[in-house]
Amino acid sequence: MNDKLRNIAQVHAGFTVRKAPRNTRTQLYSVLQIRNVSEFGTLDLRKMAEMRLAEIRARFFLNKGDVLFCARGARNQAAACVVDVDRVVVGSQFFILRVAGRAVLPEYLAWYINQQPAQRYFNERRAGSHVRMILRDDLLDLPVALPPLTVQRQILELRRLQMQEQSLLSRLRQRRQDLLSALCVKAAEKQEHHCEGA
Repeated sequence: MNDKLRNIAQVHAGFTVRKAPRNTRTQLYSVLQIRNVSEFGTLDLRKMAEMRLAEIRARFFLNKGDVLFCARGARNQAAACVVDVDRVVVGSQFFILRVAGRAVLPEYLAWYINQQPAQRYFNERRAGSHVRMILRDDLLDLPVALPPLTVQRQILELRRLQMQEQSLLSRLRQRRQDLLSALCVKAAEKQEHHCEGA
């Protein structure tokens, strides 16, 4: 079954950061930016910008279960927030998607948005000549494949296993590279000692 995104999630833009007027009471907030979304569609909440801002409306705060869509730039990716967070403001580079109803899991929606059919859809609709972006109406009209929740969970488990495999392969490549580098250094040092003894 397919449905348009507008029928399965509420969508609104992130917060536009502006300097607070003088004599306005401000508070320190963490601000989520595009750099906090990995190429694999996961959120990195460790290195967020911190800013003093005036009072922020609740709808701009990141919540567990939110799906963030990078609306600007070359990578129109999505990432689901799967942990509880506190006082994290979503920046204006994002649309915040909040799933309405129980037909779709937030993690599945983020995964689907990052797949070929959705990415082709976005490629055909990018607007702007300098900074490319996806308009809200185009995002709302995105067709989303909605299998049963059991199938969505199976897809997410396969994705988890795939990411685990990629991580293991990456670590293996790094260890192999470190070993080769150490062998080369050892060979170079051995040759140097050999030359000194000659």
